[in-house]
Amino acid sequence: MSNEVKEITDYKLWDDFIEESPQGTIFSTIKWLALFDLPFKIYGYFQNGKLIGGMANFDKLAPLTPFQGILLKDNPEMKYVSQMSLANEVSRALMSYAPLEFYNHYTFPDIRPFKWAGWNVDIRYTYVVDLTDLGKLWNEIEKQTRYEITHASKDYLCWMTPDIGAFDSLYSETFKRKGIERPIDSEFMHKLCFSLNAGIFCSTTSDTIGSMAVIIEDSKRAYYILGASEEGHTSSLTLWTIFQNLAKYGVKEIDLVGANSESIALYKRGFAGKLLPYFGVKRA
Repeated sequence: MSNEVKEITDYKLWDDFIEESPQGTIFSTIKWLALFDLPFKIYGYFQNGKLIGGMANFDKLAPLTPFQGILLKDNPEMKYVSQMSLANEVSRALMSYAPLEFYNHYTFPDIRPFKWAGWNVDIRYTYVVDLTDLGKLWNEIEKQTRYEITHASKDYLCWMTPDIGAFDSLYSETFKRKGIERPIDSEFMHKLCFSLNAGIFCSTTSDTIGSMAVIIEDSKRAYYILGASEEGHTSSLTLWTIFQNLAKYGVKEIDLVGANSESIALYKRGFAGKLLPYFGVKRA
């Protein structure tokens, strides 16, 4: 059996592999990689000329990119022990090509080869909300979150808008109010929304914007990638409207993209998603 690691320059090959890999997300696609003014490399692990594993990473962690890391070929017919063996094999093969620090998707099963090799390990969390049964989901959402949605719906209408400028302005105000620098500038905001055909939702009265949110999608799920709100408002109604919209078009789940700081984690917990850990590694 001939095994080798090669740099991948055939972008269609890579994006097709992302489609079939359980770890494949929008954050490893060529479209996402091309958004940033950052160098990146794509490496594949081949067995007898067939791509069975790979990774596409920037040289450093990038804004709005929760995970990239190692991707594996989908092998549902393979025994579990063989799947774990293959994951370890791919990890060891790609280790010397990996950047100094990266985070794997939550479906990547095992980072022990990195730990055994002396890399430092970190853990992060996200919530993933199942959208296949909205009635069940509504009953499972926390009481306070349901109250926020019901209360806001008395005065606010929530709808989808193409107005990137309105979101960008509210986004700036939100970070200014918190006293921290926004992670992306206006130019990148527009580039992201246009390039990825992002969905922008807002909750408004006739003269006030309460909250707004931006979502992106791949073939597996949607992602709540950006949010902003006026002081004293939550995005609960906006998110619930997004859930309804996505479910109507057959999207099965949405990743709320991060639940690591306490305040954000407590807020996102209210939407009854499944808490999932994902692991990062950093060269010692």
